[in-house]
Amino acid sequence: MKIRILLLFLASGFSGLVYEIVWVKLFSLSFGNTIYAVSTVLAAFMLGLSAGGFLFGKVSTKRDEGLRLFAFMEGGVALSALAIVLFFPFLDSLYVYLHHEFSLTPEGSTLLRFLSSFVILLVPSLLMGGTLPVLSRCLIHGLDLAGTEISRLYGINTFGACLGCFVTGYFLIPYLGTTHTQYLAIAVNLSVAAIAFAGQKDFAGIYLSEEAGAPAVHDSAKQGKKKKQKAKEKEPVISLEATKQPLSRELILLFSGLAGFCGLAYEVLWTRAFSLIFKSTVYLFSNILTVFLLGIAIGSLCYQKLLEKRESPLRYFGWLQLAIGCYALFSILLFAWMPGEVGEGGQWTGATAWGSHILRLFALNFLVLIVPTFLMGMAFPLICKAYISSVDEAGGGVGRMYSANVFGGIFGSIAAGFFLIPVLGLQWGIIIIAFVNMAAGALAILKSGPREGFGLPGYAMGLASLVFLFSGILAEKDIGSGPDMGGEAVYKKEGSAGTVKVVQEKGGKALTLTVNNYHMATTGDVAVRFGHLPLLFHPDPKEVLAISLGAGITAGAVGQHEEVEWIDCVEIVPELVETAAFFKESNHGIISNPKFHLAIWDGRNFVRTVQRKYDVIISDLFQPDTSGSGNLYSREHYENCLAKLKPGGLMAQWLPLYQLHPDDLKTIVATFASVFPKITLWYGDTNSSKPTLMLLGGREDLQLAPDALREKMKNNQVRKDLIEWADPFSLLSFFITDQDGLKEFLKDAVINTDEHPAIEYSAPKHIWSRQSDAVKNFREFSHIRSSFKGFPESLPAEDRSKALEKTAKYFEGRSLLLKGRIAHAEGDFQEEIKQYQRSEAVNPSDPYLGFSNFELGLLYLQQGRQREALRFLEKAAAFAPQLPEAHYYLSKVYSDMGETGKAEKEYGLAVEALK
Repeated sequence: MKIRILLLFLASGFSGLVYEIVWVKLFSLSFGNTIYAVSTVLAAFMLGLSAGGFLFGKVSTKRDEGLRLFAFMEGGVALSALAIVLFFPFLDSLYVYLHHEFSLTPEGSTLLRFLSSFVILLVPSLLMGGTLPVLSRCLIHGLDLAGTEISRLYGINTFGACLGCFVTGYFLIPYLGTTHTQYLAIAVNLSVAAIAFAGQKDFAGIYLSEEAGAPAVHDSAKQGKKKKQKAKEKEPVISLEATKQPLSRELILLFSGLAGFCGLAYEVLWTRAFSLIFKSTVYLFSNILTVFLLGIAIGSLCYQKLLEKRESPLRYFGWLQLAIGCYALFSILLFAWMPGEVGEGGQWTGATAWGSHILRLFALNFLVLIVPTFLMGMAFPLICKAYISSVDEAGGGVGRMYSANVFGGIFGSIAAGFFLIPVLGLQWGIIIIAFVNMAAGALAILKSGPREGFGLPGYAMGLASLVFLFSGILAEKDIGSGPDMGGEAVYKKEGSAGTVKVVQEKGGKALTLTVNNYHMATTGDVAVRFGHLPLLFHPDPKEVLAISLGAGITAGAVGQHEEVEWIDCVEIVPELVETAAFFKESNHGIISNPKFHLAIWDGRNFVRTVQRKYDVIISDLFQPDTSGSGNLYSREHYENCLAKLKPGGLMAQWLPLYQLHPDDLKTIVATFASVFPKITLWYGDTNSSKPTLMLLGGREDLQLAPDALREKMKNNQVRKDLIEWADPFSLLSFFITDQDGLKEFLKDAVINTDEHPAIEYSAPKHIWSRQSDAVKNFREFSHIRSSFKGFPESLPAEDRSKALEKTAKYFEGRSLLLKGRIAHAEGDFQEEIKQYQRSEAVNPSDPYLGFSNFELGLLYLQQGRQREALRFLEKAAAFAPQLPEAHYYLSKVYSDMGETGKAEKEYGLAVEALK
């Protein structure tokens, strides 16, 4: 019977983590994917667990009815979870309505999120939190084995949670979707409820046989003393701990709360440390939580073998807390020693397959987390054993200890994420939590009994902690900065949303912006095109929304268009506001532009709740493999964007072709095309190594008049940023196709939705094939290209004929140039030169021949082949005299060759081109 109960509790733990993962994901879609939104939902869920442990601990006094109560609780979890599944489709609309009706401030919005999630999750979380004390009362019938029964229940339930976390993160959501995953968990709960209810009669029989004094599987080693033992159990028995020294029960509750506080704080801190080394994908967080729960489960299940027969459980609890704190200090050294290549994949082990990466990720998570989580798992049954004073109050005692532990965990996660990391930094955050942990352990040891001192283990751990502490402080590396990326960090700030750095290249002036070691922008970035192109294609853009600030380069380009009157920008990482000052030359000081209005919020949530409508919405490049980024490529997000466009409005979605597998690329394009009635696709530039793509969507066909486009391109800043400023047909030659030309390309493509978040779970699997995928994507679009024909019907017939003739000429020449760019990416430089020559013969006026020849000349210059470099740099300057880089490197070559006059002339032309 006991095995049956344990298996039921394992299944209960499995479904509980399935719910938690899915609900946090769904709530983040409605409330925003910020750290604040996710934390409020988790806090509300954990508060329900804590309250459930306390309340059901009070009512779980009848042991013979415990299994029936557990069955009703599991059934209640299933029914309340079903109600949540049915209610969730209406949550979005309700949240938006309340947000508008009460004109909520950010603080009011946070309160609304917490109250909403607490009310919605109250019933299932209360019932989940109450299952441990209820089953503890079922199985505990003697104080001598109380710790063992608690450890089995706690361990097996946590192991079920571990399985639930792993299976949900790797299989259920990717393959079943969020709704069917919830239905599976509901089915598990209903099955557990039915089996538990059916087993109540057998359990009651066992209970009655024990009461009658007959031998039963739950009897302790001293069951032979029937009547005497029975009488003792009905008396208020003092715990083993209390026989040595009177001890405040409130103090033991405090110890349990502090253990929970430190445990959840460590989880937040170690997760941040791992996210600076590995890619912050959805699988990273699944891995960390899986290993964290696995360690706790193993530790709890090993309690009986290692600690059950030990006297003074509170003393051993204290030693465990000392050991956890000591190891936490040692973990700083582990992260400092961990090479940066670990997170990059193949460089460290020679393997690049997805499976090998996951195994490596599990291995390193296991290496760092298994020891402290194992100790945490043993600590909970110890502290429960120290607290419980009689068999009759076993359920209540376990409930109170569990409640205090979870309640402490709420504050630990909040303290780590919102105070320690932003104010003191990751490294000092770990140090402080370690000392809180060790102080609690030392106090527990001192209060545990009459023995003097801490004993040899205590002093040994104290000495080791000092060694680890000073080693961590004296280490040259701050783990909060992540692995060294080369160059000098001129700015670094650790915030709740991530670690932001601005790195200056060695021996140069170029700056690179990173968030959690993800490359975001570089001075002179192509991002200027992300702002200019959509505005050039709209006849009169007055109001613009930019989703993502980054270094401010895209928004800065938007701000240079005089017709723009209002720019909204939404950014999820607040620290990026400060870093914008480092890129002032590139972003034109956009932060201080009176047209510019910045909101620190989740982009998707902002679009859904904002009441303003826009002429142009620009969605910047987002790392598709980053956890949460897939939401910004979903059908629901695009529907919200379409609803916020004015008549004639355009949405530009920029895509990093160098970060997308061909199948994922088709998914995003198909998703975009499923929402916007009319779409066009455009190359962002001719860079075949890191190509970009613009999806441009609206309600009407895109129509562009060459003369109007030429007039808009006379803008001084456009002239500086776009080398094709003098010829609109060069810009139009970036056109790939429209919705009619995509039908075959998108055949059988998957749609990315909230229900089936394909991108978030697929993109991380292809991180190590990016270089080859970039060329594949670039080539794929070159095969479906067509000449732009979207000229207005009002264009005179003669002008229209000339425009079509010129676009056809550009199309033919650009097609050859793109073949050369593909050859360049593949290292076939002879083929590259051949294609450029053919392109030049067809259309010598294409300014991108200048850029392509420049890149080839620069390559030869880096190889020390000055004669070849000179040849192509001179061609670059001839084709694109407005390209400052061509003149600058020409001046260097001339200078090295001793031709001072030519060098000075070219340098002067470079300076002139920059004006």
